[in-house]
Amino acid sequence: LQQDKELVSIAVQLDGLVLRFASELLRKDPALVKAAVVQHGGALSYAPEKLRRDKDLVSAAVSSHGLALQYAVEELRADKRIASIAVGRHGMALEFVTEDLRRDRELVMAAVARNG
Repeated sequence: LQQDKELVSIAVQLDGLVLRFASELLRKDPALVKAAVVQHGGALSYAPEKLRRDKDLVSAAVSSHGLALQYAVEELRADKRIASIAVGRHGMALEFVTEDLRRDRELVMAAVARNG
């Protein structure tokens, strides 16, 4: 079942975190991983590093769940646009942006506004 692409595709659309049970081969499938992170951004944690470097995929993940930023590669945690999306969804995502961005007044204010 872990290698059945059709079954895993349906499952991740219902619960993205099910990606953890997919075969390694299926976890490398960009379309399948995107479906999973759209449903639950935390599914990014089960994606291989190559996909955690994909800007569009990470954007989809943090749009779904801001705290998914913690699973992105550092280069994308330093990307202000991605960081802004993440803190816009969950102010506590500020914890996972790079140190330089933590000094960005606009980003900090967005995080405070989101979480009060």
